[in-house]
Amino acid sequence: MIALIHDMDWLRLDATKLKTKLRIKVQKKALHYFDTIIVHNQSMKETLGDTRTKIVCLGIFDYLCNETKFGKRGADLPVIIAGNLSPEKAGYVYRLPQDVTWNLYGPFYAAEHENINYKGAFPSEKLPSMMDGSFGLVWDGNTPDTCGGSWGNYLRYNNPYKTSLYLACGLPVIIWKEAALAPFVLENDCGITVGSLSEIRQKLSAMSKERYEELCENAERVGCMLRKGSFTKQALTLAFSKGGNYETV
Repeated sequence: MIALIHDMDWLRLDATKLKTKLRIKVQKKALHYFDTIIVHNQSMKETLGDTRTKIVCLGIFDYLCNETKFGKRGADLPVIIAGNLSPEKAGYVYRLPQDVTWNLYGPFYAAEHENINYKGAFPSEKLPSMMDGSFGLVWDGNTPDTCGGSWGNYLRYNNPYKTSLYLACGLPVIIWKEAALAPFVLENDCGITVGSLSEIRQKLSAMSKERYEELCENAERVGCMLRKGSFTKQALTLAFSKGGNYETV
């Protein structure tokens, strides 16, 4: 029996609510019935504490995609934000720095700013061909200053699916430096990290054309693996093997 973790509610939801408490209790109990648990990353693994169950770290979610045509890429294009754009989920979107131009893709956006181009919402299978930009932003929470609140703090443990979307399109990412996926991005040299969105303009201005192209090449290399399901296959291979705890490389 192998469990592939999608979300851990005790890390992302308000545990003071009765309904959430019951849901969390069921989830924690259910994990004891599995021989192997595939978690997102090392940070999520550490939240499980000591367990006799074998644990495998996925590394990053794959993004199966047969699409061969992607949106425009270029260092001078806007930064992309894709996902749920509601004020409750992504409050930071309504306080974005004005010295950066943004292309937004997703539902529930309810504002209008000169430096923000809202492109609308698209089905996941069509989105890769619709997104034009320089980088994809991986951020969450109420503020552009840091990833705060329950949604922002969840980035410390979670593998956001939007990261996989960007990389599967060959798009380098900008990610919060304290996110659980930040080490993956740095190790694979497929993006940059920031502590605040106010740092983006300076980092992009200082980046050479050659350096940007290098990040794009690395993003495409990782993206090719994501489109083929390589990380899931590797995690399942480790999950079915004999032995103790493992992590993907």
